[in-house]
Amino acid sequence: MNLLGAITQPQRFVVYLLPTGVAAGILMSRLFGEKLSVGNAVLTIIGALVFVRIGGIILRRILPVSKSVRNEWTHARTLGKRFDSFQWQKLLWIGAGLLLSSVVPLPGSVAVRVACGVACVFLGAIATFIWRRAAVQNRQLILSWKE
Repeated sequence: MNLLGAITQPQRFVVYLLPTGVAAGILMSRLFGEKLSVGNAVLTIIGALVFVRIGGIILRRILPVSKSVRNEWTHARTLGKRFDSFQWQKLLWIGAGLLLSSVVPLPGSVAVRVACGVACVFLGAIATFIWRRAAVQNRQLILSWKE
């Protein structure tokens, strides 16, 4: 499996989701400044998740990858449809990126970015735990998903 296939496995989500979380934190500060609220932050996080989803759709269509990588991506999407926790674990790394963005001096409430980052890390950690439990219970379904 090549690099593109490898970074889309859950244990390597950090490669693209951590920078996405940092970018979301910077974006929310730039867009809303001193008017940054939890509601605005949540909308920005949802936007980041939509960006990751749409970006994945576009990249899967335009990147020339091997059949084995395409199979890995198809398998990952199937797991995501069957187990919500597979998708929710992305919040762990987006939240970590939000927390990292909080140390950068930006306009807007640092407390809002920290609170949203902590909430995302917490929800993502719970989802990762649930996913790992589901993976053990459904081992035959997930055998080709390499750790």
